Amino acid sequence: MHYAALWKERGKNMNRKLRVFLTLLLIFAFTLTFVGCSTKEKVDNSSIQEQKQKKYPEKPITLIVPYDAGGGTDLVARTVAGLAEKHLGQPILVVNKVGATGAVGLAEAHKAKPDGYTFLFHTSTMFALKPYGLSDIAGTDMEPVMEIVHDPLLLVTPAAQKYKTLEDVIQAAKKNPGKINLGSGGVGGVNYNGIMLFEKQAGIKFNVVPITSGGAEQMARLVGNKLELGTMYYPEIAEQVKAGQIRVIAAMSDERLPQFPDVPTFKELGYDVSIASSRMVFAPKGTPEACIKAMEEALVKATEDPKFKQYVEQSGTQFKIVKGEAFKERVQKLAKQYAELAQLSKTRQ
Repeated sequence: MHYAALWKERGKNMNRKLRVFLTLLLIFAFTLTFVGCSTKEKVDNSSIQEQKQKKYPEKPITLIVPYDAGGGTDLVARTVAGLAEKHLGQPILVVNKVGATGAVGLAEAHKAKPDGYTFLFHTSTMFALKPYGLSDIAGTDMEPVMEIVHDPLLLVTPAAQKYKTLEDVIQAAKKNPGKINLGSGGVGGVNYNGIMLFEKQAGIKFNVVPITSGGAEQMARLVGNKLELGTMYYPEIAEQVKAGQIRVIAAMSDERLPQFPDVPTFKELGYDVSIASSRMVFAPKGTPEACIKAMEEALVKATEDPKFKQYVEQSGTQFKIVKGEAFKERVQKLAKQYAELAQLSKTRQ
């Protein structure tokens, strides 16, 4: 009896150990299966994300231009967009959102979904909007992509007007303070700030006529002799200059422009006035870096296209590429410059 009970107890212990062993074996097998599935799922998800990135863009891209069709900014935007889209494999649709010196277009781009399908083609005026109280959105609230154009501002007049030189303009303004009509962009824009600097340097004052929709409207008023003077850029006036409708008086640049070798700069005439419109591309904050990089690469390729180089040569646009960290630094400098100009403008009131 003693041996029989002992063998019976030993059998129970062996069965118990076997059950424990089998249980542990099942747990181990389940764990391997779970980890394997999890790893596969991660790999699959990663592959999907990579495929999505490789496919960008999958639909047309919107490029917002905050000025009217036919103006200098619009012309450059449409030219470069038409060349860049073939490198992206999708159309780039230029949409004009006009008004408030470019604030309307800025607001539209700022509120757009940051998914890589909306970009903004603005000018350096964008950095003046908040300092001048024209917008709650700062230029630094957008994601920098790259700068493409740097156009100096020009003082122009209809050919039928009496002004031939800068001195003619200054003397007339001194005799008739605040009465000579001078076309400008909206308050705070590049044109406005150029005029403000000119007035301060020469000790004069104009009747500044703000035109917030863009260069095409100002040109129409100049050609129609509704303005005595205007502030514009070469791409906006090239055809009218060739046709003899518009005369360029002086350039707000550091050096004479190759298109106008006989036109003096303000600086060489003794007035420290130098200002230009930089035309740049931005994206809403939060736009994926991969999308920004893809757009940047497409734009660079577009500017290398012979058709773009031909456009630059024919239009007189001052081509200038600034991208990456250099462009981010430039954005910060522009923000500071226009904040200072906004303070300076208060002395004009």
